[in-house]
Amino acid sequence: MLHMWPEAKKTYSELINDYSNAKELVWLSRAADLEGAIRINTDFQYLFGPETLKQYRIVEGMRVWLAPQVRMTFNAFEEIHRKGRRDGTPPIKKFIPGYKFKWEGFLNGVATFAADWQVDYHDFDTTNELGCEVRIDKPNFRCVTGYKYNHLIRDPIEGLNKEGRLNRFYAAGEKVLFERLIFGDDLWLESYSVRPEENTITGEGYLGYKIINEVYANVIVLKKPYVTFNSRCRYGKWNKSFPRANEVLDFVGDEKVYMFGFYGEDKIGSLARVYGGFTRTYDSKRKFYSSYTNFAIDMWFLKNMTATLAYEYAMNVDGVYGAGDVTLFTAKVEVTF
Repeated sequence: MLHMWPEAKKTYSELINDYSNAKELVWLSRAADLEGAIRINTDFQYLFGPETLKQYRIVEGMRVWLAPQVRMTFNAFEEIHRKGRRDGTPPIKKFIPGYKFKWEGFLNGVATFAADWQVDYHDFDTTNELGCEVRIDKPNFRCVTGYKYNHLIRDPIEGLNKEGRLNRFYAAGEKVLFERLIFGDDLWLESYSVRPEENTITGEGYLGYKIINEVYANVIVLKKPYVTFNSRCRYGKWNKSFPRANEVLDFVGDEKVYMFGFYGEDKIGSLARVYGGFTRTYDSKRKFYSSYTNFAIDMWFLKNMTATLAYEYAMNVDGVYGAGDVTLFTAKVEVTF
């Protein structure tokens, strides 16, 4: 149980003091601390993509225990979304501040129930986003299902001008066999809408729904360092409410994507953890290849502070960010008490 983290931390500290070579115990102690302690955090993200797309996001937050089995997280954020003029369309520049509450309840160390409420302020208007989730975590098996309501669409960025909304149901499951094979399936059902007056074709706000299913199989090649070879297949179909719905707000239409790659992580003594991977993809519906690369490092300072730096690069993508390359930088600092 996460609410028992002080006892776990004390036990790990005693074991670490008893053994001179206790690197793994140090990392287990830190994992217990990060998951169970009171925490404050500062996050920064910067994304730039095709056609002068730029996005900035700053988050300040904290996480506390309201009861032995109830945890609350609060985040305040500020976002900036920009895109230059193209094809005669006006440039886009949006500033979106807001905040988010999340409540989690833990049952028997296996089930987690979560609910969240997010408020976005934009163009002298307010959007309330709601979400709920149930998660089961057991040895060698996990599953999750949830629903998100009234999410303000940011990708594609034109959704901000047209007050796009997204509702999403999702479910996922993963099973580990023989401590070497990982099989999983992720399912999404999304519905899209905009402000009706922004639809100059039919005047309707509803744009249809999309079903996305992604199955994957990974092989754990090494455990120290941890290395996996990964394969995925993603199928998506947008059932438009009318044939030209993509002219109102352009989501990715039909897709059938095959992905192959690897992931690895290792620890540098007791000071840092590095991890990253590479994935090559092919969309047989839209006939194009793309690549995705990511790298990150977690660094510990003192006993209660961690910093994370991450870099992600997607080459030759064609999706909600547009057609071209997308780069994302992330920096995060967390302090536990």
